[in-house]
Amino acid sequence: AYIPALRFRQLTPLYDAVMSRLLRERAFKARLVDEAALAPGLRVLDVGCGTGTLTLALKRSCPDAEVAGVDI
Repeated sequence: AYIPALRFRQLTPLYDAVMSRLLRERAFKARLVDEAALAPGLRVLDVGCGTGTLTLALKRSCPDAEVAGVDI
């Protein structure tokens, strides 16, 4: 059976905000994006991307790279 983020459907829209506060997600993912050092022409697959915040940050860092995210 489908289990929504945070286990309750009503909380799903708040998932990114809650995780960002609890895990310092913005700083952590910014560091990952810097370490990735994407360049035009590179291809990235974010497996288990969840809500896609890292996938989107990677694409914003290098619009000419091919970035895709998949999750169940």
